[in-house]
Amino acid sequence: MSNTQWTEEQLCAITERNCNLLVAAAAGAGKTAVLVERIIRKITDEKEPVDIDKLLVVTFTNAAAAEMRERVGQAISKVLERDTGSGQMQRQLALLGKASITTIHSFCLEVIRGNFQNLDIDPDFRIADETESSLMKMEALNELFEEQYEKEDSQEFLELLECYGGNRDDQMLMDMVLNLYNFIQSSPWPRHWLDEMTESLHVPSGSDFSQTLWGQVLTDSVILELEGLKEMMAHGVQMLKKAAGLEKYLVVFNEDLLNIENLLRLFKDTSTQPLWDLMFHELQSLGFATLPRAS
Repeated sequence: MSNTQWTEEQLCAITERNCNLLVAAAAGAGKTAVLVERIIRKITDEKEPVDIDKLLVVTFTNAAAAEMRERVGQAISKVLERDTGSGQMQRQLALLGKASITTIHSFCLEVIRGNFQNLDIDPDFRIADETESSLMKMEALNELFEEQYEKEDSQEFLELLECYGGNRDDQMLMDMVLNLYNFIQSSPWPRHWLDEMTESLHVPSGSDFSQTLWGQVLTDSVILELEGLKEMMAHGVQMLKKAAGLEKYLVVFNEDLLNIENLLRLFKDTSTQPLWDLMFHELQSLGFATLPRAS
């Protein structure tokens, strides 16, 4: 084990056993060093030693996996320098080459290759590169669109195309589908997320749209924009008060600032019902005075 002076939190992360453990720390705080020390203490435990090839150590990149393997190897070598007759450490050094210190993708690939017969897939499968993957997606998408065009009852698809397709072709809609597909891959349950979002679009007739998920998103966005406009207008008013010869513009700026403040109060007042219709009416009727001409 190293002679490093660990902090209390680091030592806890190194020595804690028989529980789920989450370590969160900033870059350069020593997370990798803590993990290496935890591994070393596990494989050198006098009561319950664990072979290095029985541990799964997962990183995000191949470079990080290679660095982790190298650090573990160096740590084992240091232990052997102090205790050259340690059969346990000699065994761990020999097992290091086949230890599962790898990326998430490589580990999953290893599991699939080792169990292809249970998955009913070709054992000679390989991972498609980015270009192949993009071509396969486009091919599948083109086939899907062709099927929709050939359907006799494709009214819903045609309406979707009318709303989101381009003037010349359907490429804009295809791009939207691909972007949505790529986005939902970050979700652990993409189909569930799609179903949930689709269901949230079914707004009951006569309901206040501002109370829906989408209405709240739009309202929050408008409030954020209005807050920025209010800050800029207030700054402009203060500048005009100090600028000689520009006083005649102050009335118009103050009026615009008041309009923005009134809109902000309206958008933040959730007690008003139906709020969405009122917001629409206020925005439609909003007018801005013309700045006076220079004399």
